[in-house]
This record gives sequence, C-alpha cells and structure tokens, in this order.
Amino acid sequence: MVRPRIPSTARLGPVLLVGGLDPSGHAGVLADARVFERVGIPYQVALTALTAQSEKKFFVWEPVSIPLFRAQLEAAGRRIQGVKLGMLATPAHVQALLGWLKKICPRFVVWDPVLRSSTGTLLFRGKAEHPSLRELWRQSDAVTPNWPEAEWLFGNRIRDFSEAEAAVESLYRRGKIRGRFIVLKGGHASDAKVAIDLVRHSGGLTSLRAPRRPGSRRGSGCTFASALLAGLYQGKDPVAAARFAKREVLKRLFD
Repeated sequence: MVRPRIPSTARLGPVLLVGGLDPSGHAGVLADARVFERVGIPYQVALTALTAQSEKKFFVWEPVSIPLFRAQLEAAGRRIQGVKLGMLATPAHVQALLGWLKKICPRFVVWDPVLRSSTGTLLFRGKAEHPSLRELWRQSDAVTPNWPEAEWLFGNRIRDFSEAEAAVESLYRRGKIRGRFIVLKGGHASDAKVAIDLVRHSGGLTSLRAPRRPGSRRGSGCTFASALLAGLYQGKDPVAAARFAKREVLKRLFD
C-alpha cells in the first residue's frame, strides 16, 4: 500500500476500530473505544463478531456476515487515518479487510493478533497459515503479539528471553512496509518480577521494562494496541508510542 503524506498541521480524520463486541466492556471494541475517548481522538467501529461473555465466563460467539462487515467498512468513509485490528473471526473477514485497506490506505494499521480470549476460547476460525493472515502481517505498520500468539502465527518456540529476541527479529523481517515495527509483549514470560516488552523497529531492538503486577487483566492486549495507535496518531515514534501504550495498560488496568 502507498501511504498518503499528510502534513503534521493537517486536521486528521478518525480511526477505525475493527474487532469483536464484548458486552461486558472489558475487552474488544468497547475497551478500544475507551482509550480513544480518554485521549480525545475520534473513532468509528466495524464489528467482526458478536460475543456473549461476562467478566469471568465466555459463553459463545458468532461472526458478523461478510456483506454486513463490508458495509461497515464502506460506511466508515475515506477519511480514516488509522486502523486498530483485534478479533478477526474468519479468513473471509481478513480478505474483506485487505481489500478495503488497499483502497483507503490509512496512515497506520496496528494489528493485535488475537488468538484466544482470556478464558481460553478460540477467536479465529481458521489456520495461522492462511494466506490472508500472512498478507495482513506484511501490510501492517505495527503488530503486537504476545508469546503464544507469535508461536501460533509462525511456529516460533519461545521458552526464554533469548528465544523471544530471536522470535521478534524473525517476525520483524516478514513485513514489507517501510518503518513498520513489532512489539512482542512479555506478559507470558516466566520472570516473576519484571515484564519486558521487545520493540523491534528500524533503529534496532528496544526493551521496555516494568515491574510485573500480580494477576492478569482482561482487555490488556486491546488497551495496549489501541494506545499504541493513539501514540502514533499523535506523532510519537514507535518506541515512544510503545512506552505510552505500556503506561496506559499499567495505569488503567492495574493501578
């Protein structure tokens, strides 16, 4: 995709949040929306799936029909500046999304490659090797997998920090957009005291460290990826945007 150049003084359009609806509000597009409301960035939404879940239990989910999904994308208009991707439901949804992205050419595409819910429910009805997912990986400006998601997408075993560094390097080299970057989130690492996210960008590898907080929070991946897009929208570089996203997760979900 060819990204349009927009002067820094130009009035930017909205972002589009693509993902599933969690009626409890802890994850999905409702969690995404809260991030952009806090920072004052306009947004729109396109749903891929409807779910039934509470704070502690996942009941069921169903994909939105492809014609309805395509109509939502078209209804978003052509002023979309950034796109945050979460639950993608099926390969058919990914293919529809790729066609729309090629027409709109948003400035930023941030993909949180959601595989499972926090309760363990599989959220994508397809294989990681599907060509549409591989193409989306190459077309994304930023991708934010955790360790299990990185292993699922490309079969990289990640058992320790050195393997995490090798994995993020491999993942970085699989894209094609100039300036793209990868954030490998370290929440699944075994270190009990420190959470380390790895940011592989055009300037090299940067580690973001923070004291590990006890427990886990639903929606942390959604919040991180959305805050990352918000940071890019505000003009931050990849590392600064990742630091901003990490602070948002810690402040909003763990404090």
